[in-house]
Amino acid sequence: MRYTLILGAGASTPFIGNCNHVITTETIIIALTDFNRWNNLINQFTLAYTGGDTSYVFNIDGREITDLIVNIKNNIENHFGYVTFDQIMHILEPICIRFSNDIFGGEYENINEEFVDLSKFSYTNTTSDGWMYVPYICREVICSFINEVYSRRLNKKIYYIRMIRNWIIHNNKNDELQFYSFNYDNLLSDSIKKTNIDNCFVNKNFDVDKFWNTENTLCQLHGSVNGYLIGDEYIHENNAKVAQNIRIEKSNSRTVGEQIKIYEKGSVGKHYNTWLVTTLEKIETFAIFPFSVFFQKLSLDIFKSDCIIIIGSSLGDVHINSFIINSIKTQKKKVVIVTKIDLNSFLDNFTDISINNENLLVGLIVKMGITIKSRGNSIDQAVREFNKRVFREYNKNKYFYLGSNVAVVPDGSKLFYRNKYLLKNIMSGFI
Repeated sequence: MRYTLILGAGASTPFIGNCNHVITTETIIIALTDFNRWNNLINQFTLAYTGGDTSYVFNIDGREITDLIVNIKNNIENHFGYVTFDQIMHILEPICIRFSNDIFGGEYENINEEFVDLSKFSYTNTTSDGWMYVPYICREVICSFINEVYSRRLNKKIYYIRMIRNWIIHNNKNDELQFYSFNYDNLLSDSIKKTNIDNCFVNKNFDVDKFWNTENTLCQLHGSVNGYLIGDEYIHENNAKVAQNIRIEKSNSRTVGEQIKIYEKGSVGKHYNTWLVTTLEKIETFAIFPFSVFFQKLSLDIFKSDCIIIIGSSLGDVHINSFIINSIKTQKKKVVIVTKIDLNSFLDNFTDISINNENLLVGLIVKMGITIKSRGNSIDQAVREFNKRVFREYNKNKYFYLGSNVAVVPDGSKLFYRNKYLLKNIMSGFI
């Protein structure tokens, strides 16, 4: 049996930090608006970039940046009723490109004035060179926060790492496991140690040939706090803090071939999705090493898989979810969805077509073409029978089936990893 596992935030958040320090889009936004965090990283970056040359005119004002981010956040939240850090970065980056007076900004210079009115602000302390590097430092702010949270609750984290490792070892005895994570943290890379799963870094360098020819792999689709690009090499350090120090120190290396690749000029202009992918505009990463390789192998692994396991992910990334959904629908793949939901709320949403788009899991299932069929009975009776069956299966097994090829584990990733026999039981119950 060949499995492709796709992991979102719900595959990491329950295992990292504590109730006051977790990695979510909300807490990442708080970090992005933290002036002290910005100030520390700005000082490190400025010293490294200028090499201590006081004649170099270069300045980034942390207060200006955090004020701008707060303004963008509030406008997005007022418009949509919610906000993610990807949305903030999506609005922020074109502003930075415009303020840097970059003639290669291209379409990314287009700023949605609905979410920020630049005429109301005067950003005079941050120089044009400074604005050029703000999106890069944003990514370092995110990494510093993730590193800080990941270092907490060490004993509990070790327990969870061992639990995930035991699940991997048990399910990898006779089956192939391909892991693809959207997360930046190290939970999974630490968990695969002493298993057959390989992240395909040899002497810290990403080995493309090994990645293509290895059956049990881990890939972080949007980059890692441990990673960086130098020239054509994708490097993965063993320690995230070491990786961050190297990225900052080599931000303006005077040695040819040793400068960190901070941004790229893609088909529609400059973007900063080189070593850590964010914003809503991720499609450019299809053309950038190493992400282009990641996506190619993901597509192949999905095609070859007997079952796709989605853990803690709503598949909200348009650049990826389209071929995942298409593969599920056209090839009738078996799918296991591991999520954390209230079952009553889920069933209310699933059986009320008018609000399908408000529930991410329901929306995903609807895209797969799964519906409740009345088979001659009234739709109300069909719904009642469907709900009874779901609760009966859940109470007995802690999972339930939707249609002939989808199973749902509604109690989250902790339950799924804790019970290493659960996957085999689910697979044996498919029609």
